[in-house]
Amino acid sequence: MPPWTGRKAGRNPSHADCTACAKLPARTARSTRPPAFATILPPTERRGCLLSGVGLFRVGVIILQVGKAVRMGKAICCFGWVVVVTGLVGPVASASGESCSLEMKKVDTSSTSNDTYLFRATSSQSFFLPVGEGVRFRDNEAQEFAGVIKKELESYRAVHPVRGVVNLGTQKFAYVLDTSVEPEEDKKDAEESEGKEEKSEKSEGVLSALAKVLTGGEKKPDKDKPDKNKPFKPVPYDRLYFDRDGDGDLTDEEVIEASSTRDLNNNRYFACTFPRIDLAIEVESESVDYAVVLDTTAYDGGSYGYVNGSFHAGAYREGELTVDGKKRRLVLIDFNSNGRFDDASRFESSVHYSDGQVRPVLGDRLYVDPDMKATYRSPYDVTSGDDLFDVGSLLCLEGKFYKMTVSPSGDKLTLEPANVESGYVTNAVGEYRAVVYGDAGLLKLRSDESGKAPVPVGSWKLMNYTLDRTGFEPEKKPEENAEPSILGVLTEAIGAAATVKPPRQTFVAAHATTAYEAVEVKKGETVKLPFGPPYRPQVDVQYRSGADEVSLGMSLIGSAGEICSNMYVNGNRPGKPAFTIAGPDGEKVAEGAFEYG
Repeated sequence: MPPWTGRKAGRNPSHADCTACAKLPARTARSTRPPAFATILPPTERRGCLLSGVGLFRVGVIILQVGKAVRMGKAICCFGWVVVVTGLVGPVASASGESCSLEMKKVDTSSTSNDTYLFRATSSQSFFLPVGEGVRFRDNEAQEFAGVIKKELESYRAVHPVRGVVNLGTQKFAYVLDTSVEPEEDKKDAEESEGKEEKSEKSEGVLSALAKVLTGGEKKPDKDKPDKNKPFKPVPYDRLYFDRDGDGDLTDEEVIEASSTRDLNNNRYFACTFPRIDLAIEVESESVDYAVVLDTTAYDGGSYGYVNGSFHAGAYREGELTVDGKKRRLVLIDFNSNGRFDDASRFESSVHYSDGQVRPVLGDRLYVDPDMKATYRSPYDVTSGDDLFDVGSLLCLEGKFYKMTVSPSGDKLTLEPANVESGYVTNAVGEYRAVVYGDAGLLKLRSDESGKAPVPVGSWKLMNYTLDRTGFEPEKKPEENAEPSILGVLTEAIGAAATVKPPRQTFVAAHATTAYEAVEVKKGETVKLPFGPPYRPQVDVQYRSGADEVSLGMSLIGSAGEICSNMYVNGNRPGKPAFTIAGPDGEKVAEGAFEYG
């Protein structure tokens, strides 16, 4: 979840929610596990904040407490899907480990259910073209397009057709986005132009007409080649010419019409989704049956607008592998949508974020026994569930390390027991999921109930984590000599046969910053991996909107400087943190609440 934002009185907020206050449930006395993580001051107890001459704020103090707790039926947070697996190739024994063949599957773009969401939720290859008054429409990929396409259509209906190239496997596939709608302004201009020409022809004399014949006449504008300097007007980019066979010729390609188009905001916003595009691509000299899915958006806000599009992977791999004597269902996702399945996520020091957060360069993803029935889980964050991993050289599964090898086309995956020396990291918060990074790449950790997790020997830094307390309920102390209620007796009588509602989502997720200090893991030893509560609010000036107006942002910062990115308490976003702005003399200037956004 991004930081909160707030502005001085009189500005309109642009977001609806934010995180600040609620009480996170503790666990009951049956547990031997460490406690859950938090109590946050409710809105009525929030303290105001004071703006001094240099703009320093305090936006309430967030206190996190620790108490006895136990799990009351913990639910893993994920989306609910059901997938029928057919035709899977069984595992193949290998002297160097266990290998399996993975079969290519295609996503069903016609389905609107969550059944296909897990496999469609990927990063994309995308373009973004800003347009508007005084902004020239730029074709950023024109040069690359010209190097791929040898022949294209002579004209398009759109005033500004979008040309581009998408990289799949070891090939480049060019495309042009067009529209099925002729802009009303162009129709009006054409009608006015025809009227002027007709009037001019009637009014000109015989000698003038004869002169035109003798000199070859005046050249009329080519209606099929629109003026590219005309102001941008949004139209649905709902027609696609895609060089599916990769021969550099778009004229022999059948036009692909969008399967759906949404027209919002009084013809100033258009969103189009295209049917899945099946095609053969080359991956390391191997022909692979693949697919992509395209979405486009065009928006005009008056002085500013844009056209963008995203190509997502429309295919994934699936198979079954026996690991340590147990059969595992594997789903391999081309998460960066480039046609390869062996890209490892990695950390690059050259990639910077304004707030200092550490985020990986995304590669591909692997699901191990994906939980298709769970209701809360983000496929974009591997720490949000137990079954999702980054593709990489090392995999930690149920406390054991495996060397992972994936073929470029994704048709084969091998897990080999890794003979690595290891130690442990621990944290007092108890159970957690985290990603750490070091010389060996990225590694996902899953701690035990005490907060202890195995890690190979070496230097490691924290990237991100999730503390999941879904299903935990506060301890209830029975009153002395109290008579049991009828409802209590009935509840005990029906026991497990009762139908209960699933637990409501309670968790906090955060990303570390580049300032996080590495921990050194030694063989057989345990070292503390710092993060988590107590959390504190931090307010920064995001940008100035004028001489006497600024935009403020608020974040929750963990004990190791990590920045909270998402939070739910009992299935809801916590309330908005309130603030008060006062001058040096204590006079109140403005008050309000930070908006989630």
